Amino acid sequence: MPEQVKEKYQDNGLAIPVMAMQGFMVDGFSVIPFEVPHDEGVTCFAYLISGESFGKLLYMTDCIYCKYNLSKQGINHFLVECHHSDDLLEEYESSALRDRVLQSHMDLQTCKEFIRLNKTPNLRNVILCHLGHNSGAGDYFVSEIRKVTGDHIPVMIAEPGLTVELMKEPF
Repeated sequence: MPEQVKEKYQDNGLAIPVMAMQGFMVDGFSVIPFEVPHDEGVTCFAYLISGESFGKLLYMTDCIYCKYNLSKQGINHFLVECHHSDDLLEEYESSALRDRVLQSHMDLQTCKEFIRLNKTPNLRNVILCHLGHNSGAGDYFVSEIRKVTGDHIPVMIAEPGLTVELMKEPF
C-alpha cells in the first residue's frame, strides 16, 4: 500500500483501505488480510494477526469456507465463524433466509473440517463467533469442535464480556 495512502487515512483518523494479501502493521501487530467467500458480489476478509506476546490469531467470519491451507502458519488462536448446523436450520421460518444462510455462512461441519486441517501443536484456543441468531446450539457446537481439538484445547463461544488470555506459550 503506498505510504501516502496510509498517511492520508491514518492522519485523519480514518480506516486504512485493505487489499487482499497485502500485509500492514497496526500498533506493532502484523496483519495479513485475505479474501473469504460470503455473499455473491460482497468482498469479505479474514485476518491473520501476529504479535510477539500471543503468536498468531486467525480472525475469520462472514464466510462460508476458507480456500487456503493455513497449517504451515502455526496458528495459536482461532476466532472463527460457526454459524449453524444444517440439521438445526428449521429455526428459520423463511426458506429464502434458510437458503441465504446455507450459501453465505460457515456451518458446523465446515468449521470442524477447517480446524482439523489447520490445527497444529501451537494451537492454544478456539473461539467460535457469529453463531446464528436463534441458534441456541452453542454448547453443542463447543462439544463438536472439542472432538476435533481434544479436551486440552479450550473451546469457547464469543459473547459480550468474554475475556481470553492470548498466549503464545502454554505456560
